[in-house]
Amino acid sequence: MTEILAVNKKEYGERFLVETEDIMTLLASHEKWTKKENIFWEWMNTVIIERQKDPEKIDYKILNRFLEIVTIKM
Repeated sequence: MTEILAVNKKEYGERFLVETEDIMTLLASHEKWTKKENIFWEWMNTVIIERQKDPEKIDYKILNRFLEIVTIKM
């Protein structure tokens, strides 16, 4: 019922927007993820291959930097 009132009355519209803000944020994040997830999975594949070659070889500084870049650009 709130959804219908949100269309007809400004006060209900504002309330509806506030109440659904978390859901909208989640949906926006999901949309960004679906556009960029292929980059993550390609990278993860290289991580797994390198890990199989030499378990001690992972450079955590590079790993953290990559995750920062991916997160910022989302």
